[in-house]
Amino acid sequence: MTAPVLELNDLSRVFARRDGWLDRMLNRAGLGKPPERLVAVDGVSLSLRDGEMLGVVGESGCGKSTLGRMAAQLLPASGGEVRFRGRAISDLPRSEARDARRNIQMVFQNPYASLNPSLSVGDAIMEAPLTHGLVRRREIPDRLASLLSKVGLSPEMADRFPHELSGGQRQRVGIARALAVSPEVIIFDEAVAALDVSVQAQILNLLADLKEQGGFSSIFISHDLNVVRFISDRIAILYLGRLVELADRDTVFARPHHPYTRALLSEVPVLGAARRRFTPLKGELPSPLSPPPGCHFHPRCPFAQEICRRESPRLREVQEAGGTTHLSACHFDLPQPSPEAGPTPPPHPKEDSHDT
Repeated sequence: MTAPVLELNDLSRVFARRDGWLDRMLNRAGLGKPPERLVAVDGVSLSLRDGEMLGVVGESGCGKSTLGRMAAQLLPASGGEVRFRGRAISDLPRSEARDARRNIQMVFQNPYASLNPSLSVGDAIMEAPLTHGLVRRREIPDRLASLLSKVGLSPEMADRFPHELSGGQRQRVGIARALAVSPEVIIFDEAVAALDVSVQAQILNLLADLKEQGGFSSIFISHDLNVVRFISDRIAILYLGRLVELADRDTVFARPHHPYTRALLSEVPVLGAARRRFTPLKGELPSPLSPPPGCHFHPRCPFAQEICRRESPRLREVQEAGGTTHLSACHFDLPQPSPEAGPTPPPHPKEDSHDT
């Protein structure tokens, strides 16, 4: 098996409050409050295969965008490493690290804020290829026309400015800008969340076409499971900064294992589905400033037992037919849920749940 194009190994990101001089003096005297620490991403490990689109799903505040920005080298990690083609980017010589960063591009959620309002569409798209010496100036017109056509825009758009475009057109420009440097990885951070539903469908169809054409791998970050199901090959589920489930798309939707994944899927509307009993999650998403001990999900989990309050479960393999890789961070082997029944009490914890 070939090495993954991109690997995130035990990646973490902690945001800490910067104290002023008065706070620092009070802390030295033992009178101040301890500095607040927000753990946005907590030891997440993922790999991206050649030509694959990996979906990353979770509630707002679970660390999806922070994870994507660290993968794209836009935000430094507090712990762990990002590896490109088997080599840690932080260990590469300067020129090779620059090439690795160029090969990991990002498309942002807000298509207007991510574009420079003073640059025309053509200048915005061709700025990076010119900076990296990937095209000569005489090649710009043909290259620009090709990129615009690839994302469904006419060449006449090249002279327009962001304020003259619709939201969908701006996002197409953002995609063309990412494609302009011929990257091996593109990270889509909620790339359709800010668009109207009809425009979302157009952009998703565009991404599906680009995926079929090949040439790059991608991470698709979203909170919408139906969108992720349409576009992704594998799906990773995050909860409060931690990876709780990872499997191929069909396995996640047909045989979800982690209680949080099951709760997310139970809320997805299905046209023509038979009547089923819906058990909503209790409580609110805990604050990342003060996460619960043990399994972060245990205050809202219908299966939680004492071990869940004490110990954080490790990702372990769930047995699947045909050798499919299915990882879940739960202490228990939960029975498959019945569409008509409520939660079933879990069996005893797996003996090897902490050794994998």
